[in-house]
Amino acid sequence: MTRVRVAVGGMRYESNSFAGTGIGTAAERFGLDGVRRGDDAVTGALDNSELAGARSAALEDGEVELIGIFDTFGGCGAPVPHAAYEALAFELVDRLRGLSGIDAVYLALHGAMTTTDCDDVEADLLSRARGVVGETPLVVSFDLHAAVTDRTCSLVDALVGYKTCPHVDFAETGQRALRLAVAAARGQIRPGVTRSVVPVLTAAEAHDTNAGALAAHMDRLQDEVRRRGLLDGSIFACQPWLDTPRSTWTVTVTADRSDDAELAAARSLGTATGQALIDDIESFRVTKTPVEAIWAEVGRHPGGTVIVSDSGDSPSAGSPGDSVDCLSALHRDGAPSVLATVTDGDAVRAATEAGVGAHVSLRVGGRLTPGLPRSLEVAGRVRQLSHGRYTQVYPATPVDVGPCALITTANVDLVITSRPAFMLDTSLFAHLSIDPRAYRVVQVKSAGGFRALWKPVSTMAVVADSLGASSSRLTDLPFKRLPAGLWPFAGG
Repeated sequence: MTRVRVAVGGMRYESNSFAGTGIGTAAERFGLDGVRRGDDAVTGALDNSELAGARSAALEDGEVELIGIFDTFGGCGAPVPHAAYEALAFELVDRLRGLSGIDAVYLALHGAMTTTDCDDVEADLLSRARGVVGETPLVVSFDLHAAVTDRTCSLVDALVGYKTCPHVDFAETGQRALRLAVAAARGQIRPGVTRSVVPVLTAAEAHDTNAGALAAHMDRLQDEVRRRGLLDGSIFACQPWLDTPRSTWTVTVTADRSDDAELAAARSLGTATGQALIDDIESFRVTKTPVEAIWAEVGRHPGGTVIVSDSGDSPSAGSPGDSVDCLSALHRDGAPSVLATVTDGDAVRAATEAGVGAHVSLRVGGRLTPGLPRSLEVAGRVRQLSHGRYTQVYPATPVDVGPCALITTANVDLVITSRPAFMLDTSLFAHLSIDPRAYRVVQVKSAGGFRALWKPVSTMAVVADSLGASSSRLTDLPFKRLPAGLWPFAGG
């Protein structure tokens, strides 16, 4: 078997056009989470990541050498300051340029990254990379929430997307992408990507691949890819808070373009899958519990811990995490115990100045999300102060949410972080030695992704129709740049 050398790297960030720029900018986040350079991009890749998957696939093959380029994860939030992106892009491409004897390239990207000056960062970055590698096979993986353009598809040889939401196939995605890159390097395949537009934008809760409408369509696509002997098929349910001309669902199918019949089959499958999604669009409407009805809905679940999804203010969807719309309804003297979070650096500083054990009166929230000035006044005792450095499980990466304070107020134990904290898993609470199972209600700022790793705490969830930068009320958000004819904005 021919030995091949594959250069691997990545840059992952998800933009939310409505998140504002008050805190946790991309420049800060990329710096906080760090950049892995050279060999460390491979050896330092955390389990359950795309590059860890690529690493395992290379070891399994036995004749693949991975050459680390550069890898960084910046999370989610407002569009990246363009200068920050330029610095990252320059380094990645410059390091790629400095390599020799490379047989293929694999880049793990997100697919919904924008800057203050660029709507399609991935296409821009891939254009620069293609200018360096020439005809060398270039394979890319994207998040399921990518907004995929024709330009991107024309720049890559193969495109692989996550197949799950909540995303639990990071490593498997890296494995698939690396194997395609290796096969292309060995001349076993000559891949190419077809793209079909699905003119819809839906709430994130409709993207669940464990149950619901998308699950059946994703399963059917994977069955057809296997049956027809194609290389990959992906449904990309575009990040719904991305206000750009490229914001739409897409279906991509990667096939061997040296075989005309196979390429035609890929195009046909992509078109048919897209049409099936459109025909089934009514199944993607989302119904949630009004905020004022949260306690009544919790009461329908006797015993145990109930998760209340503060879906409109999800940091893993780019929101700042400072909305108190949901928290205000839960905060009530005499009500069952609640564990909750909010982002407010000023409140943390005030609690820190007061010290552990002190009684404080604070106004929390309402400082960061544009158009959401409401805050909540709380009074209680400072229980704990901590740094915010820990390793989150999902997605696997070290994070720093800044100084944290735990305040007990009325019926709520409130964790206040200085920067937005992903709540897709229980890592923040574990860092603070808090057991969520000790509470009747845990408010989780997530629009649906929590369902993957919160099951040990509770399988009961109330999804609140809360306000914030990741609100599911898409037609109420101030979109200005969407493509024409998009459901539900036109004819929906």
